[in-house]
Amino acid sequence: MDISSLPHLENLLRTRSIRSVLRSTDLAQVGDFLTNYIYTIMRIGIKGKAGSIHVWDQSLASAARDSGLRRYFGSRAQKDTLADGVEALIAFTYLREVYTLEEMVGILSDWISPEDFISRSAEITACGSAFENLIRKILARSTDLFTDL
Repeated sequence: MDISSLPHLENLLRTRSIRSVLRSTDLAQVGDFLTNYIYTIMRIGIKGKAGSIHVWDQSLASAARDSGLRRYFGSRAQKDTLADGVEALIAFTYLREVYTLEEMVGILSDWISPEDFISRSAEITACGSAFENLIRKILARSTDLFTDL
């Protein structure tokens, strides 16, 4: 995607600081939509489970902690801040073409099994693990984009 066609986000998408990405409320708003979209596509289209889902902040915060992303936030960052940061990273990943939406759906799908839909708590935990894996893959593929990784 030609980021110059997104003038409001252009400077942010050119940043070399992961901390700037994680703190961006604009990217978090875009990422909120994309995060819910990729999870819903995986849940319905691949796993055959009805209903769209708003991905739980608890799952995203857990993913941030378990993936090592937590270290880029302030020490007092709460669950909602961590979740917003993950969503911002997903938006950045998509807009900078690090991963396509289809690739992100596939990564999530690899980490979710039919047993994970037995209960809400099992799905929340599995969702966190799936997003943890996605974050790890994003960070591994983004080493040349950020100077503070």
